[in-house]
Amino acid sequence: MERFFLYVKRFNTIVIAAGLLGILGLVIWGGAQAGREMFRSEKKTVDVPRVGEEVKEVKETFILRPTDFASRDGAPVFKLISKGDDRSYEEGRRTYVRNLLFFREGQEKSKWLFPNQSQVLDHFETLKWDAGEEILYLETEPAKGNEKSDSKQGSLSVYLVRMNGEGLANVLSEVEMILRHRVVKDQLEIIYQSSEAVRLAKYTLKNFQKLSDIEVARIDSK
Repeated sequence: MERFFLYVKRFNTIVIAAGLLGILGLVIWGGAQAGREMFRSEKKTVDVPRVGEEVKEVKETFILRPTDFASRDGAPVFKLISKGDDRSYEEGRRTYVRNLLFFREGQEKSKWLFPNQSQVLDHFETLKWDAGEEILYLETEPAKGNEKSDSKQGSLSVYLVRMNGEGLANVLSEVEMILRHRVVKDQLEIIYQSSEAVRLAKYTLKNFQKLSDIEVARIDSK
């Protein structure tokens, strides 16, 4: 009988020791997982691109917010907003979007649309066409203090880019006004005013190449 109780005591000791070792193993495994997550987050850190030498350096504070856009594989697109004391960022009001970030999962590096914050993205939307691939349409103007010396105040530029952030194309530069844009089959039509002329430009959505750019009418300011 004494030998039986001795065996039971040893068995209980072994069970308790095994339990403690199991708990210790779980703690170590949890710490290792947390460490992996921490290092994974560090690898995905994305720095805001700095303003280059070609434009005036302006000290600003930026915030990053998600958009309603996503690539075909579901990767989200974020907008970089200039945070100013006299500007409102409430939903539905005009925001001063300065760049777009196309997020990449895994080891692939996320992609900024522009190399700096020298432009304000006045308007951007998705265009749908017959091939089914969505295209991002953007209208921009120079940010205050970053206008070129020979550019007109408030001039607009138009860009096209694929929803994964690839193939950025500047299709119009420094025009006075965009009057209308629409998709017709596999083409984008833009009616715009440049100086005293109203013009109609057409681009193929397959590769963003210009198909035509003709004058519709000329407005005599005299």
